Amino acid sequence: MKQRPLCLLGTIVALILSIVAASPLPLTFLPRDLKRAMTLYETKQSAVISGVISGIEEKKTERVVLLKNVTLERGAERLGILKVKVHFAEGDECADYQCGWTLRVRGLLSKIPGASNPGEFDASAYYRVQGICFQMREPVAEVLRADTDLLLEWTRRVRERINQRIRTLFPGDVSEILCAMLTGERSGLDEETRSLWRNGGIAHMLAISGLHLSLLGMGLFALLRRLGVPLRPAGFLSAAALLLYLILIGGQISALRAFLMFSVMMGAKLLGRTYDPPTALSFAVILILLTNPEYITYSGFQMSCCAVLLAALFRRRSRSATALLLYLWMLPLVAADYNEIPLLSVGINLLVVPLLPVILGSSVLGLAGDGLCRLLFAWNDSGAARSFFAFGGTVVLEGMNAVLAFINRLPASVLVTGHPSVPRTVLYLAALLIWTALHWRYRLYKRRFLLLAAVPFLIAILAVPSRKHLKITVLSVGQGDGICIETAEGKTALIDGGSTTAFEVGRKRLLPFLKYEGIRGLDYVIATHVDEDHISGIRELLDMCAEGSSHLEIGTLLLPLLAEKDEKYMSLEEEAGRAGVRVLHVQRGDSFRMGETELRILGPDPSLETEPLDRNAQCIVSALHYRDFDALLTGDVSGEVETQLLEGDRGGEQCTYELLKVAHHGSRASTTEEFLEAVRPAVSVISCGEGNLYGHPHEELLERLNNCGSMVYRTDVSGAVSICSDGRKYWVTVKTP
Repeated sequence: MKQRPLCLLGTIVALILSIVAASPLPLTFLPRDLKRAMTLYETKQSAVISGVISGIEEKKTERVVLLKNVTLERGAERLGILKVKVHFAEGDECADYQCGWTLRVRGLLSKIPGASNPGEFDASAYYRVQGICFQMREPVAEVLRADTDLLLEWTRRVRERINQRIRTLFPGDVSEILCAMLTGERSGLDEETRSLWRNGGIAHMLAISGLHLSLLGMGLFALLRRLGVPLRPAGFLSAAALLLYLILIGGQISALRAFLMFSVMMGAKLLGRTYDPPTALSFAVILILLTNPEYITYSGFQMSCCAVLLAALFRRRSRSATALLLYLWMLPLVAADYNEIPLLSVGINLLVVPLLPVILGSSVLGLAGDGLCRLLFAWNDSGAARSFFAFGGTVVLEGMNAVLAFINRLPASVLVTGHPSVPRTVLYLAALLIWTALHWRYRLYKRRFLLLAAVPFLIAILAVPSRKHLKITVLSVGQGDGICIETAEGKTALIDGGSTTAFEVGRKRLLPFLKYEGIRGLDYVIATHVDEDHISGIRELLDMCAEGSSHLEIGTLLLPLLAEKDEKYMSLEEEAGRAGVRVLHVQRGDSFRMGETELRILGPDPSLETEPLDRNAQCIVSALHYRDFDALLTGDVSGEVETQLLEGDRGGEQCTYELLKVAHHGSRASTTEEFLEAVRPAVSVISCGEGNLYGHPHEELLERLNNCGSMVYRTDVSGAVSICSDGRKYWVTVKTP
């Protein structure tokens, strides 16, 4: 460190900011206007804003216009709120807008929402790093000034033209991958492709990473030198070309880090100095963090910097040893970001990363050749021309997709770890440090290979779950229900999982939460009834199991025993059959043991089934008992049925409950005073969507809960609500969005 003072300074800056980020202290201080606006616009409200267009993003069903230098108009008051994403629906008249134009927009303004469940993507944190805190829906805009920013508009149009040519030249499954690799345009990537590349441990290739820029910069520099261009002009031209490319792709952070390091390397060559990667990395880190300290919390920045630093430290090892060391040292970051780790990543990266220059080179040459021939010979977009120029990149990428699809079907390709705790991460890093020291010491001897036997034990430190208590989590799924039960012995159950307001609730809320908790399989999935707000996510999970796109395993699906089965009910049974999931029909009196935890079925009662069928009245109601802790989970049952179902719980004894999941999202007709007098819940949780059309929870219901002395939690306010118990005491935690 004495010979590398810049490295020491960069380490100190990163360490201080990491400590601040882990503490309640803010990394940056928000302007007073912005803080006031965030208080006023927690939820959607009509507002008028004005700002300058700094970017336009085309998506499948909408166009997103990014405004900068935004002013929020509130009567005579003017508040500066930095940047706002304005979502124009498909068909809105905004196709002619250009970067630099000033717009005045009226619409529904709200804060960008945070994650309401553990493991869920935190859009608020992601966009806050970019200075974007608000979004506007249903906009009506007028142009105040049409002063085009020539540089921004030129780069946007060039980027769109390149993407258009890629999509014309290459087949659909390949073109979207190349758009992501060459221009950073990822909106067209489907979830299946993202999952395949992520599970293979090569998701970094689906973005313009530092590796991309290094290959392009060094490739151009080597080409210029081979063509006889002198050292200094070649260095300046390479750096200038890379800077232009960086502007073209929008200045992504990992690419910016790579450009700064490349510039240091070129400077070292031109000055006749030795290039030191750790010093160059420290220079880039200091500049980036001084510009915006929030980047220290951004996982892409963390992974990019750590990968470069580790590659520099282990550069004298063999390729396979370096790949293994990189993999092991990066695992805590990967597990913290994805809550799972790709077990075959080392081999896949050794196979695939050397192909990246081939992919990029053949794609760029294909685009250049196609453009040149169309310019010189007026070629049209014939199939033969497209096939000729797209052949190299297409063959390689289609082959990679086939290999990744095969690997993804292997049972051991991905291991769900859950979110690693701080003590387990520290223990893992300490063990890995010892392992690395031994590997370094014995690198010249065959005994080194005996250390490979210790790798599974290292991974087990991060991956083996350690549950000690019962945990019940009422998930935030919008207007719907979803409850996850984890017992002290590791048994799991999901009661409902659906929504009428949240899009792809199974893929975007249920599955990320299960991964966060380290749940690799569900012993039971219970559909209390087949209304969409209770089963939409369950159907998604079953479809993913049937397609093999998820490594989640489901043991048994429980459905209410009914004499009359409608189309939705039978369809859910069929989907379970396709996924290889056993189906059981349950009724009052059934019970299931999950270690010390007992789940008793209180309803439906077949004798109370009516004609026509009332799904809510005949839904599954269950009571959970763990030592001295009791919970009542009521589905959508109505008030008049609730009291009847309580009779006979715990063998006829009257039972009070520590936890009540309030029925029917807090409707007025459920959870009567008589019912509450019998149950006397200490904690009541209401699952409902923010600003829902039904007015849930009803004021009368909230008053009844308050009058009985119950502590009330709502998922629309608190996010996911978790109740943990050791069988005697219990405690409640919330995930505030």
